[in-house]
Formats: sequence, C-alpha cells, structure tokens
Amino acid sequence: MGEYSPLIKRFGGQVIEIAPNSPHHINPMDLKMDTADGESPLSMKADFLLSLCELIIGGKEGLQPVERTVIDRCVRLLYRDFLNDPATAKMPILQDLYALLCEQPEAESKRLAMALEIYVTGSLNVFYHATKVDLDSRLVCLDLKQLGAGLRTIAMLIMQNFVWSRVSKNHGEGVATWYYFDEFHQLLRDELTASYCVTIWKMLRKKGCVPSALTQNVKDLLASREVENILEDICCKGWMSNPLLKQRDSQLIRSSLKRFCGKGDIFIRQAA
Repeated sequence: MGEYSPLIKRFGGQVIEIAPNSPHHINPMDLKMDTADGESPLSMKADFLLSLCELIIGGKEGLQPVERTVIDRCVRLLYRDFLNDPATAKMPILQDLYALLCEQPEAESKRLAMALEIYVTGSLNVFYHATKVDLDSRLVCLDLKQLGAGLRTIAMLIMQNFVWSRVSKNHGEGVATWYYFDEFHQLLRDELTASYCVTIWKMLRKKGCVPSALTQNVKDLLASREVENILEDICCKGWMSNPLLKQRDSQLIRSSLKRFCGKGDIFIRQAA
C-alpha cells in the first residue's frame, strides 16, 4: 500500500504504482506455464478468474452455477491457442474475455459481460493492458493508493495472482521470498475469493515463501467462512508460542482473537 512507498524508496527498493495514469500495467489474464506443482496452470487460472468475476459481480449470492460454467468454458476457449503454442500465441487480455462472453448464448453470459464492461472499455480499465512491469529490485512495493474503492479490492486479488507468479519464478532460481499483504481482510469477504486466497497462500509456502497478512479489521477477518483455514496456520504478535495455535481449534482461536480485539490493533502473520 501507499504508506510503505517512502520506506521502500529509502531502502533503495522499487515502487510499482498501479493507477489509471501509471506506465505500469499488469494483465490479470497472464498464464504462467511453470508455476504449479502438480496443478494444472489452466485450472488455477480458471479459479482466479472465477474469483475475479465474483468480485466484479458482487452481491450476497455471488456467482451462480451457470455463470461459473460459462466462465470456465470461456477460459478454456481463450487459452486453447496459447496452450498449443505458448511461444507464438498471443496472451489473452480482459478484452478477449469480454468479447467471448458477449458471444455466448446464455443470458447469464450477457450479465457477466455487462458487469465486466466497465473494466474493459469504461472508467475502471486499469487492468485492460498487457503486462508492462520490470521487477529488477530485491525489495518491491506494489502501490495501490491511487485506486478508488471500486477497484482496490479487485486490484488486491490481481496482485496476489501476480505475486504468486513472481514467487514461483524466484523459487525456481533458488531465491527465497518474503511477502507482506496489508488490508488482507478485504479479500475474505467473498466466498470464492477467500477460497482462492487460501489456496494461493498454501502454495506460496510450498515455494519457500513467508507470506504475512496485516489487518486492523479483525471483525471482517473472523466473519469469513474460510478464516479457519487461515487461523490454523497463523500466529498473532505476542502469541508466537501460544498453545492455542497448536490445538488447531478454530473456535477457540476465534474467541481468543475476539477478546484480544479490544486491546488494540492486531498484526496477524502466517507462521513460518
């Protein structure tokens, strides 16, 4: 986030600003063929795009079964040429997903396309371009401070997917990665998104990464259905040796965190 930018610059790091007028671009449709351990890259990308579309659609119900099927079908069609010939085929962008959704016969696909339109041709088309980011520093800050509320949560999800690709690359080169994610609670509000985040965090740890979640909003954190999957692996500041974390009792951890909420802000991080 933006408040870390001065510190990163002071230490000689690199700040990547994600904003409407920024020269830096990240394509959420990028597909890395060498990032999965026993997992299909296409399946992982489909999971990510389902989470992204769920955030875009919004609402209490989230994506409906037919909508999930339509998205999965479009993902498989979009990457068919790329999977057949990654060296020469063009990497899809959001415009391609939008156009394909418009061509589908189901009424649900038209709803999805309409919801996606503002991120493709409308005022929120920050992630419409091909990736243009050069990460040549050991210390990197992805700065989202210039994004409005309507785009920030979506950007946070896209950043997780982007970081996963970078961590996987580092791991292949024998480089360890530390990852700090501020305002993490925002990614646990939607069921599909929360589930995707939990999956990504577990895979990050398999790549030797030390992912850390920072939040001041513990109420929203505890409201997530997926929070037990996270709480089983985390520890709170000052609780590094607390036996609660070894009992794997999510309800006990929940109640303890709630009691702790009244004593100030909480820093929650993934256990190493």
